[in-house]
Amino acid sequence: MSAQDRTSLDAERADLQGPGPEDRTAPPEVEDEGSWHRMHPLSPLARGWIAMVVVIGAWMNTVVNGLVGDFTGDDGEPDPSSDPPAILDFFLGLPEWVFYGSMAAIGAIIAALGALYVWWFTRYQVTETHVRLRTGLVFRQERQTRLDRVQALDIHRPLVPRILGLAELRFEVADAGETSVTLRYLKHDHARRLRKELLGAIGPGGKGGARAGAKGAVASGTPSPGTDQEAGSTAEENEEELLLSLPLRRVVLARLLTVSFIVLTVLAVAAVVLSFVFPEVILPMLLGFIPTVLALGGTLLKALEISWSFKMYRTPEGLRLRYGLINKTSQTVPTGRIQALAVYRPLLWRKAGWSLVHVNVAGYGGEAGGDSAGNRSVLLPVATDGDLNVLFREGLRIPHSDDLTGLVLEGLMGEGDDASRFVSSPERVKWVAPIVRRRYGYAVTDRMLLARGGRAYRQCCVIPHNKLQSIGVSRGPVARRLDLADVSLHSIVGAVRPTIYRMDFADAQAFVARQLERGRSAPVVEALTESPASPSDGPASPAGDLPALPWDRPRAEHPARTEQSLPGPAEASHRPAPAYGAPGVPPGLRRPGASS
Repeated sequence: MSAQDRTSLDAERADLQGPGPEDRTAPPEVEDEGSWHRMHPLSPLARGWIAMVVVIGAWMNTVVNGLVGDFTGDDGEPDPSSDPPAILDFFLGLPEWVFYGSMAAIGAIIAALGALYVWWFTRYQVTETHVRLRTGLVFRQERQTRLDRVQALDIHRPLVPRILGLAELRFEVADAGETSVTLRYLKHDHARRLRKELLGAIGPGGKGGARAGAKGAVASGTPSPGTDQEAGSTAEENEEELLLSLPLRRVVLARLLTVSFIVLTVLAVAAVVLSFVFPEVILPMLLGFIPTVLALGGTLLKALEISWSFKMYRTPEGLRLRYGLINKTSQTVPTGRIQALAVYRPLLWRKAGWSLVHVNVAGYGGEAGGDSAGNRSVLLPVATDGDLNVLFREGLRIPHSDDLTGLVLEGLMGEGDDASRFVSSPERVKWVAPIVRRRYGYAVTDRMLLARGGRAYRQCCVIPHNKLQSIGVSRGPVARRLDLADVSLHSIVGAVRPTIYRMDFADAQAFVARQLERGRSAPVVEALTESPASPSDGPASPAGDLPALPWDRPRAEHPARTEQSLPGPAEASHRPAPAYGAPGVPPGLRRPGASS
């Protein structure tokens, strides 16, 4: 058979077989150069204002010094060792303030040209399936994110961009560890409208038409202020329902009742006292205090930044948080994306009944990400018991949130006793943790797993059964001697790291086996595909012709998650673990019977 005949035969076979899976699920996109847009023209000023302030400050300092020197006639003693080239004689003959002022102006022009270059060759594109960011000319870089992988869309407004009416739009992607794509900067109204369109397209129950509307939101580039933008902002505000806000009095008192503020106060009083007792050493002491004061002051400012003007809203896409003292942030936590939650109650807040709530949300990464993870992992900076109840009801979609709130409060304030609903550590833990032993423990409900700990800085972690990624059992040499073990409950990377400390090793083995079964049979939260503010008729594809996501499929397509499909203890011991579910019980761990 000739090569031409083989080619014809292959073509006929391809026609009979039809398009492959990749062709059916990912049709090729035709890149439209006209759909690429630049950032707002004021973006260079918003991004490089610090450098401009430094240049202007240096120029002003030189000008003032030169004017003072000309007025007083004190130009300084010339250095006889310096012999400038003849080409610089003209410039050095100029007055000092003119020379250095000209150099500063030339530097400012070069910096402005560089900023203009960066702005001109930075473009973005939003298609029906991706968002792309392209930068550079010689060394070109392009970053893209699939819209069906976007976990959250946040709007961040630092001080100077906020004055200019600009905002940056952040696309958070699961497992990215940092912000995947950042559009810095857009007109604020345009950023809000684009976020609304994209959240409606990629969120639970999103339609293909909404996704097409997301593309239309940037089809005309960055819009100018007008009726459409004002109507979009008004429509977004109308869809928001205020759930709670933090009073200014509570925010200020909470910051005063912190270790950072107390240490700053002690240092200030000590500096004043020592300045009268040892006036000759006050300057060295102040220089030694500066690093500590800056570190503690930064901690206080960060805490105020998170809690200032804090408001939580219910939207069709999920919870929306607005806060900020200097930098305004609008953060959206989509429905069903909270993977784990931790409630902390410091010692100084215990009498007031206040708590701090951190969460793990896919896409925010860990605390190492700085602002990308640290600030946005705080779901409630200063929460009362009533605020916790609202949070559990709206964020975790718990039908009877009062029960979970009571259990969390028991985990924060209670200790191991016979009446407690928490399973505490054994008595022999007192040899390694005599102070905290009665605080270690865990509790299990039909949907949640709770772990508590801490004595002065108390904590209670909450993780849904169906969000648990894996379980780890660790034993050090002392723990092996006392037959103890720590059980780590692995969620996604984030600020919350649930751990059950100092369990009996046999109890830890039985707990792991039971928890694996609970993870397989955990009910899927029904509210993941419908919001109480806008109920939907059923799960729908979030992106038109894209394949349905796992959380959008009907319950019938998850046989391993239904109660009827769970095997009995005898049958489960002979059945291999499913390839997609939680791992099977290791051979070294015994599987509990029906009574356990």
